[in-house]
Amino acid sequence: MNTITESSNEMQSYTAVGGANWGFWGASSPFVSLTATQEHLTLSFLAWDVLSIQSKNVKEICIYKRFGSEGIKIIHCQKDCPEFVVFGSRDLKSLIEALRDLGYSIKD
Repeated sequence: MNTITESSNEMQSYTAVGGANWGFWGASSPFVSLTATQEHLTLSFLAWDVLSIQSKNVKEICIYKRFGSEGIKIIHCQKDCPEFVVFGSRDLKSLIEALRDLGYSIKD
């Protein structure tokens, strides 16, 4: 289930449910969520925020394809987080559209 929070015709946040790999960790859907705002990308596992990347530290977000599945790969320069995060959602198209609406650039 994906959630969009809007105010004054501007998207404030978007949350997608899926699976992810970060550092030495990984979890499958539906145990991970990615919440995007203009300021942060926050990855949560169950009820705990695992990591939060400030948007100014995001170097690149690209489409990630591996073993027949698709997702996004977030590459950043934030020192307190693993070098990159891979997140997959069943509704990847909506996730990518929401990230673009929030000001993130997605490399195809």
